Amino acid sequence: MAIFINLGSCKNSFSKTNSVNKLCSFIMEERAPNNDERFISSGAFGVTDSEGLKPIINQMKAVQNFYNINERNGRRMTHMCLSITEKEFCDIGCNDELLIDYFRDCARDVYNSGYQVAYCIHTNQKKHNDCKNHAFSHLHLGINSVNYENGKKFHATKGEIIRGNEYETDKLNSYKEA
Repeated sequence: MAIFINLGSCKNSFSKTNSVNKLCSFIMEERAPNNDERFISSGAFGVTDSEGLKPIINQMKAVQNFYNINERNGRRMTHMCLSITEKEFCDIGCNDELLIDYFRDCARDVYNSGYQVAYCIHTNQKKHNDCKNHAFSHLHLGINSVNYENGKKFHATKGEIIRGNEYETDKLNSYKEA
C-alpha cells in the first residue's frame, strides 16, 4: 500500500520566513540524503522549474505574499513523503520510468487541488536480487501551504491521509496494468 507520511505538520514546522528556501532547497537538490538512497528525479508544479531553484522559491513566496501570509502567520510549507514498498515497485516491472510517471502524477494531484509543489524521487539502494536493488522508493513533496486559487491553508487530517493512501494505492495498481 502506498503510504503518505506528513513530515512537517506541527505549527512551528516551516513557519519561519526562510521555510520556503530551506524545504525547496532540500527537495530540489540532486542528491540523496544518505548512502543507501539514489536520486532519481525532481520537478515542480505551479511554478517554473526549468530555470533552477530561485524562481520556484520566489513564485511560492509570491503566492504567500499575495494572500498576506505575514499577517496570518502559521505554517508556510508542508513536507510530505509518499513511499511504496519493494514489492510494489516490482509489481510495476521494476521500471524507473513508470515509477517516475506515478510519482509525478501524485505530485500533480496536489497541484490540481490548488497548491504549488516541489518534489523529488529517491530510491533505496539496499540489495535485492530480483528487482534492480530497489528496497523502497519514495516521493518528497514540498507543498506551499497557501492555496494559489483562494489563499486557504493546506490541512491534512488523519482521515484525509488515510483516504489519500487508498487513492494513491489504487492509482499505483493502475500502473501494474499499463
